[in-house]
Amino acid sequence: MKTKIYLQFRWLLLCCFLLSGINMMAGGTDYYYKVTATASPKGEGKVYVSETQTEPQSSDYADSKTITAKEHSDQKAASKEFYLFAKPAEGYLFDKWTKDDGTTEVSKQKNASTGTLTSSATSEGSPATFGYIAHFIKAGDAYVASEDESIGTVGISNATNAVGDEVTLTAYPDMFSGTFKAWTKDGKVVSTDNPYTFTVTEENKGKYVATFDKIDMANTGFYCVVRNVGHNRNLGLMGISDKTVSRSRSNRYLKNSIMLLESNSDVMHSSPAFVLRITGTADGNGGLDGCNLTAQGMKSSKISGKTFTFSNKGDHFYITGAAGSLNAYMVDYADAPTQEEGVGKVHHPGFYNGANEKDKQFHWQVVPITRDSKETYFGAMPSEKAKVGDKYYTTMYTAFPYECLDGVKAYTVDNINADGSVHLKEITSGKVPSKTAVVLACNSTKPSENRLLPLLEEPAAVEGNNLLKGEIWLKDESKTEDQYRTKFNASTMRVLGNNTGTFDSENNSDVLEGGTTTGTLTYIKNNTCYLDVSNVENPATSYTLTTKEPVKAIDGYYRIQNGYGITENSGRNEDGHYVQVTDAAWAAPNQTAAETKTEPGSVIYLKATPVSEDMLRVDNLRSQGIEVVGGTARKDFLTLYNNLGNMTAEKRYDYLRQAQKQGYIFTGRALLEAGIYAVANELVTGYQAPEDVKTLSSEFNKQIADALDIDMYMTRTQLSNGQAAWTLKEHVLNFDKISDFVTKNMSRFKPGFEAMRRVWGTTTGETIESDEVNTLGELGYNIKDDKTLSSGEYPVKLNADGSCQTTYEAIFTHPELLYYWLKLNVWKMLNDPDAYKDALHSMTGSDYLYNAFKEVGSHETVMRYIRRLHYDTDYYLIDGYVSNGTEGTEGDTYTNLGRFGFCNNNTTLSAYPAELSTAKDGGKWVLKQVTADDDNYFGITASNKFQGLDGHYYSTLCVDFPIDVTKCSQGLHFYSVDGNLGEAETREYSDGQKWTYRFITLNEITDVVPAGLPVIVETENTDADKNRIVPVVSDKTYEGTTLLKGIFFNAGKSNASDGYGSVIENIMENLFDYKYDNMSDALNHRYGISYDATSQKIFTLQKNAADTHNPMGFYRYTGTSLSHNKAFMVIDNSTVPAGAKIFLGYQGGTTTGIEDVNADAAQHHADTIYDLQGRRVAKPMKGGIYIINGKKVLITK
Repeated sequence: MKTKIYLQFRWLLLCCFLLSGINMMAGGTDYYYKVTATASPKGEGKVYVSETQTEPQSSDYADSKTITAKEHSDQKAASKEFYLFAKPAEGYLFDKWTKDDGTTEVSKQKNASTGTLTSSATSEGSPATFGYIAHFIKAGDAYVASEDESIGTVGISNATNAVGDEVTLTAYPDMFSGTFKAWTKDGKVVSTDNPYTFTVTEENKGKYVATFDKIDMANTGFYCVVRNVGHNRNLGLMGISDKTVSRSRSNRYLKNSIMLLESNSDVMHSSPAFVLRITGTADGNGGLDGCNLTAQGMKSSKISGKTFTFSNKGDHFYITGAAGSLNAYMVDYADAPTQEEGVGKVHHPGFYNGANEKDKQFHWQVVPITRDSKETYFGAMPSEKAKVGDKYYTTMYTAFPYECLDGVKAYTVDNINADGSVHLKEITSGKVPSKTAVVLACNSTKPSENRLLPLLEEPAAVEGNNLLKGEIWLKDESKTEDQYRTKFNASTMRVLGNNTGTFDSENNSDVLEGGTTTGTLTYIKNNTCYLDVSNVENPATSYTLTTKEPVKAIDGYYRIQNGYGITENSGRNEDGHYVQVTDAAWAAPNQTAAETKTEPGSVIYLKATPVSEDMLRVDNLRSQGIEVVGGTARKDFLTLYNNLGNMTAEKRYDYLRQAQKQGYIFTGRALLEAGIYAVANELVTGYQAPEDVKTLSSEFNKQIADALDIDMYMTRTQLSNGQAAWTLKEHVLNFDKISDFVTKNMSRFKPGFEAMRRVWGTTTGETIESDEVNTLGELGYNIKDDKTLSSGEYPVKLNADGSCQTTYEAIFTHPELLYYWLKLNVWKMLNDPDAYKDALHSMTGSDYLYNAFKEVGSHETVMRYIRRLHYDTDYYLIDGYVSNGTEGTEGDTYTNLGRFGFCNNNTTLSAYPAELSTAKDGGKWVLKQVTADDDNYFGITASNKFQGLDGHYYSTLCVDFPIDVTKCSQGLHFYSVDGNLGEAETREYSDGQKWTYRFITLNEITDVVPAGLPVIVETENTDADKNRIVPVVSDKTYEGTTLLKGIFFNAGKSNASDGYGSVIENIMENLFDYKYDNMSDALNHRYGISYDATSQKIFTLQKNAADTHNPMGFYRYTGTSLSHNKAFMVIDNSTVPAGAKIFLGYQGGTTTGIEDVNADAAQHHADTIYDLQGRRVAKPMKGGIYIINGKKVLITK
């Protein structure tokens, strides 16, 4: 028994020892708390206090509540959080929680946390005590309530207010639960301001309810920055490698995934890595459970495999998360810095298994990024050297969508232009979709002034091509950099230079905080873009930026108005100076808007192709069949010009017609080539030059003359009133290629130069006499200042007497001298053509060229322009002229004439200042597309004299543009005429009239009237306004033949008061034997036919009022001048009997309403009479329309 008791005692001692050992092993101490909540004043509300956040039942509330608790800790004190709840009585409001001193405010929220309380009391009988008071106040005349206190609470500045007091209402949304929406009263919204201030009145007193929009935190969340309070640094994502973080000191820092950068850093504000999208589940106490932080398109849970918890501690949060198998607190101890590309020196947070409330390194704030935020924002930070104009440019590529604020504009790159620029296409909504590579144009280099607001909703995708590609990379230590980054490739990539503002073939260096730079980067920088030039043949080293929309190709029918007629026309806006073509050799900007509406010569076909961002090359410029600019393909004119003097008139006309099809620019090229060949031919046949000189001239034409840029160009500009306009220019040739060709083939040119010396009677070369040297100066070239002439294989010697000794070899190998030498000789010929008559005759075999020179030289207007043609200089088409003929005078003046002229825009010749700026809007042209609208239509008038028996009006038309019948005015009908006349018929009427006639067959055109096709037009009105005709670009042709012909001009009319127009006409006549004085000339020009008035007759559409049966038809025309743009017939006399008229019948379509067949006559055809439905009619009635022998007629008698 004794032994048993002893063993029991030993077992008891062992248990006590084990218990003691376990306690010693466990360690730590229990610390005790006593927390009391009291309502004040008593009776105005009740309170509750708890260790949990669970809101109590109504019955749990009391005037005062006390809770005791203990907390075990291995530290010298314990930390524990308690939760306070307040419930106001009816007619009262909760004001605030304070500590038991009654003044130290704890929270404005009814349900609040005490924050972490520390206890060092180890005795349950003497716990650490804490007291809190809930203050209640009587509701004033205006009082507040929350629609849903789980989303947000409310407060009022003067809770005991009365009528006449000013109050401020404030809503306090739980950031993880919702956002403030509006203040309502009696169910109606009164304000969306927060805070909301107003004065209480009898009318507005009452209850104001704060409404909230609930946040879908689980799926949507919001954008924010997460800031450490202790060091004022923000969290950012840099990698995905920290999957093995533990409590060990070496592994507790997130050095490969999360970084910390000062919150006032511009680098931080401009890096998308610090823009966090936070999601999770609101815990009901201002905290967040199951939290994901997403940045750079990566969720934090994907990195760690677990989520964070944000615990609300009043003015800050604890962030807890998984650290291996433990739950630990995130802390910024500032003892783990690293240097990272793009951001410089950064720190990294760590995880600890406990938190010290007094240590702010454990304190974190969540600050939403909002539209109105001035301190918490994300923005662009371009380099101060990347400035173009008044904007700073940078690129951006983010995983989240955003909206541009502060005037920032976002652009994609949709085109690489031929001029070495890239076109920036604006995202006009200002909202950039996620993962969209853009260029940003900013107003400054500060992110705070270039804010970009992250968006929760994805905007519409950007349409069209984008040549930019973006880069987002996250550090991954399990891979090499090549595996998760894009390496820069200078052959296929261009990056926007920090120091250039252009897309360059050299990568940027790394720019750190404070402007510090590192070496050139190997890879594309994070969150930037590069220009993809992999599909560009021979990409430029550098591309400039342009935000202008590149000009688009033009292909349509327009009116062209000089800008002077819009802004300077005596205050009459949109009134005058429209271009009208009135002759094959004449057009002028001298028409009013009203005049052009019925003139086909004002309808101009324009086709132009873009050659740069702002410039178009004019491919076609045509009206009235005259192609000013046309095809540039080389034609073989050598045979044509072999013996110009012996050409027949028919061949010259044939050439002119061909020139009109190919364009005057083409004609100029052809004349140049023909002239070169003519000179070579003359040297061979008359001056013993070898046959190779002709071969050489042909080679020159093909290799050089064909490639000379003599095209017309349009450049985008604006009038002084801001209206869109164009300048039109040509370029005086640069002769470098000509001189290079001569230099390379000098041995073959020398025999030709020897022959030229024989022509001019010299064997030692040509001397430019002193007076000619002076004339060259007047023409724009100071030979004494040209330093290039004294060097080279063929130098030019300046003589003491002011003359210049040179050779053809020297002239032709110095391009600028060659140009002005040619200009000098032309000038001399123009001033004294008689002295060069024989030479001019020998070049052409006729006096055509001599007569043309004589005509030009006699007119100062023309000579003024020739004097202004300077080497390698742009010249612009203007209305009028500059400086009254005195070039190079300071204070030039502009004179408007309603007539074409040109001026220079010289930037290289100091003696001749640019004149385009003097012409102002007179040097600019506005295009107005011809449509059916009120402002710019083309219409035809009809004469009352040509009214048919059906009340409709009939006329003819011949224009050089196709007509879109479907868009013309209602009531317009267009008819073509078959190429054969019907058999002759004689018809007798009951009143004794007897007619012999031949029918023509009309076919209605219901889609497109081909260009140049003469037609008959039926209208219901006489006014052009109601007979609108719409041109259309179409290549439709007329199938078959037609009896109708038409002309575009009836006689030349220049309308130039000073005779300038007659000079042009005379030049045309002298060069091409081209006349336009009468009907025969007009027919010859359009159709190449010789009109013989004795054997042929012209029939035009007329009306014989005396003929009451068939008043309208084509009658013989006895005049001498045909109307322009009208149709007619040229008929052999033997075809139509004397006294006959050609009568309009119709097959198919609607009636013309022209023929009047009386009922008696109709009975002769009773077996062939049908109504319009195809039914046979035994007895036609007066007033009906019938088909007789396939022809529609109107029975009126």
